[in-house]
This record gives sequence, structure tokens and C-alpha cells, in this order.
Amino acid sequence: MPLDIRGHQVARSPLVNFFRNSPTANAFDLLRTRLLHSLKVQGWKRVAIAAPTAGCGATFSAVNLALSMARVPGTRTVLMDMNFRRPGIAAALKLPPSGDMPGFLAGELTLPEHLIRLSRFACGRADGGARSQRR
Repeated sequence: MPLDIRGHQVARSPLVNFFRNSPTANAFDLLRTRLLHSLKVQGWKRVAIAAPTAGCGATFSAVNLALSMARVPGTRTVLMDMNFRRPGIAAALKLPPSGDMPGFLAGELTLPEHLIRLSRFACGRADGGARSQRR
């Protein structure tokens, strides 16, 4: 599923991937480069971004870091929205909130059933009602 780049630009989306010359995009690229270096040195493969409070920017940071990481050749990027109280990744990417993270974590869905492939990475969305509709 391709991202609607023009739609995000018109809506003045907070996704810095669509404004590649901005200082914010450069900051996320620098963060990505440093993070990838640290992951390699430590032998780690996963990153979690946690929010100490609501509205602190964790979704903004996670989405933009995932978009930046997805541009690195030879890498695979999967963004999973684990915020069950107030999932925001689907809205940030202008995707329908139809994921079923609890069902996926319980083994009721396979990875291909749960993930939605975007232009350069895959996104696992938090529950948007799909679980109750499936039962």
C-alpha cells in the first residue's frame, strides 16, 4: 500500500519524511544513523519507544524514526503500535484503525494477516475493533 505523499503534504502532516530538506528530517536521519550504529555494536535488532506521558511525542518520534530507517538499503523496518489505550500510528500515517494487536500477540493472527505493508516498511496497528468483528 503506497503512502499518500501528496495528501500528507497538503495536510501539513507531522511526518518529516515528506519534507526531506527540513532540519527536523535531518535530525531524524542523524538519530537513525546513531541508533543503527548502537544497535550493531550491541548486537541488538529491536527498538522500543515508550511514552512517559500522553502527548509527549512518542508516536511522532516512532513514526518518523521508522520512516527514516526504512530508507536505509538492506534494512527491514516494522513499526508496531503497542499503545492499547490511545493508538496513534494509524492516524499519523492516515491508515484505517483496523489492526488487532491483542489478537496478533495471542497468536490468533499470523504476521502477514496483521501487518500492512507500506511503501518501504510494514506497520502493525493496535486494536481498532477488528477483533470484536472477527469473533
